[in-house]
Amino acid sequence: MIKPLKSLMLFYKLSQKMLPLRGGKSLLSAGELARIENAATRIGKPINVVGSRASGTAKATSDWDYVIEGLTNKQWKQIKNSLPGASSRIDNLPRMIDIFKGPVDPTKPFITIFPK
Repeated sequence: MIKPLKSLMLFYKLSQKMLPLRGGKSLLSAGELARIENAATRIGKPINVVGSRASGTAKATSDWDYVIEGLTNKQWKQIKNSLPGASSRIDNLPRMIDIFKGPVDPTKPFITIFPK
């Protein structure tokens, strides 16, 4: 399940997944959502996408900003390589993830992905 980030956000259903939209364009791909949902399920906590990815202003080179309340070091080790933005061994790209331990700022755009 995904919590809408603001009332301006529109959603459409694709393969039983709700994808956040802005201006008819999906903010997160089905693959990205699946990776985040799998990570949330692994640690048993919702994961919030914030920043440019949640506001719809991200570019291909933008980093990924996440708020995960109460995240422990052990839990981070369980998910750090599976989230979008993780370092790539194939392309040898650095990790492009910022983690904030919360809480989410409700006055700014965010997308909450809950565990299965």
